[in-house]
Formats: sequence, C-alpha cells, structure tokens
Amino acid sequence: MLNDKINDAYGFFYAASMFAAPLVGSFLYTDTDARRTSTLMGYFNIIYMLILFVFNCGPLVFSENRKFLKKLDALTPNFEQS
Repeated sequence: MLNDKINDAYGFFYAASMFAAPLVGSFLYTDTDARRTSTLMGYFNIIYMLILFVFNCGPLVFSENRKFLKKLDALTPNFEQS
C-alpha cells in the first residue's frame, strides 16, 4: 500500500514537472541568467521532494510504525507485574 501511494505521487510529480519545467525554466531564463535559473530549478526540485515525503510518505510510515510498536508491546512479556 505504501509503495502504491509513493508510486502514484512520483507519477504525478513527474508528469507535473514535465509540463511545468519548460515553462518555468524559459520564464526564469528570460528574467535571469543561466546559473541562477539552474539554482532556482534545483530549489523547486527540493521542494517537490519535501512535499512528496511529508504529505504522502510521512503519515503512512509513522502510522505503520505505531501499529508495529503496539503489536510488539502486546507480544513482549511485562515483568513488572510479578
């Protein structure tokens, strides 16, 4: 399930970047020089990566981790009760 969500988000961001990158890149290149355009496009890629991780992968990973820890706590013996 986690892989499906990540794959869907990757496909969306890939398609969106294929559409938007030439438009944004040409706009930035006409306003600034090539070096600054490359730097700004790199920042956009970092922002895309953070959006993917925080909003798509993060909640699923942390919720699965909580479920695993609850199951682990149920399996471990509690020696403090004796």
